[in-house]
Amino acid sequence: MITRDENVLTEKSASNLTVSKKQKVASHSLEKIKSLLIFEDDNRLVWNKPAGLVVHPGDKHTGDISLHDMMLSYLQQTSQRTASHTFKPAFCFRIDKDTSGLIISAKTYEALQWLNEQIRDRKVTKYYRAIVEGVFPKEKTMDAPLFK
Repeated sequence: MITRDENVLTEKSASNLTVSKKQKVASHSLEKIKSLLIFEDDNRLVWNKPAGLVVHPGDKHTGDISLHDMMLSYLQQTSQRTASHTFKPAFCFRIDKDTSGLIISAKTYEALQWLNEQIRDRKVTKYYRAIVEGVFPKEKTMDAPLFK
């Protein structure tokens, strides 16, 4: 059982969490992880993230398996370098837990720099589709930022 001391993980509970999470990630077979992977080359991976899966673990999802965990597991299981002293494979952007879609991760520092530059310079276009229920106009375009 994981215990919390005033919402802070204790050292003992953090080690239990790590073991538990490793076991959870290990329960995802290489084939299951590969089923989320739609493109790979020497520098990057493109994932088809399903709704309900977090990209990175956070305060609210410390015990959840994340796509980041699956990426590192995949790279280890396929004998690819997963970390150096200065770089660990990383995602170039985030997608909310309840959103599905494609997400790119970089295997190398140079690839991450290049991909981030492409995104920053708006050379990458992101498209969002919403599924709605009920009566809706046949065609509707929204060209405005969404706010919480």
